[in-house]
Amino acid sequence: MPPEPPTVSLEPRRAVRVPLGIEARLVLREGPRTCRIEEISYSGALLANAGPMRPGDSALLQAGPLDLLVEGVRRSGATIAVRFLEDPDTNDPDADEAVQQRASENRRFFRLLCDRGEGTR
Repeated sequence: MPPEPPTVSLEPRRAVRVPLGIEARLVLREGPRTCRIEEISYSGALLANAGPMRPGDSALLQAGPLDLLVEGVRRSGATIAVRFLEDPDTNDPDADEAVQQRASENRRFFRLLCDRGEGTR
């Protein structure tokens, strides 16, 4: 099957993108694999070398304190754009302690990235 052509959006970005360039672990149905987070924003990320992940696939993205469920949105060559399926700001008082701790670490990670001020629009 030939690769899909890249799509172009004329809509302005909803979140600031921050170049990151760090290795991460992507846990797919086929098993875990190492990928690279090229860019990240509050709503998603651009991953390189994500292997067989396709638009519509779900996975767990792990890097340092980051631990988020993601869904593939758009693929272009060796990169795939993913959106976060969890809101890093979710504060559910009924969630168990482990879920609350993970959400707290995710919020801290995103604040550190955004405070760097290196994002592009």
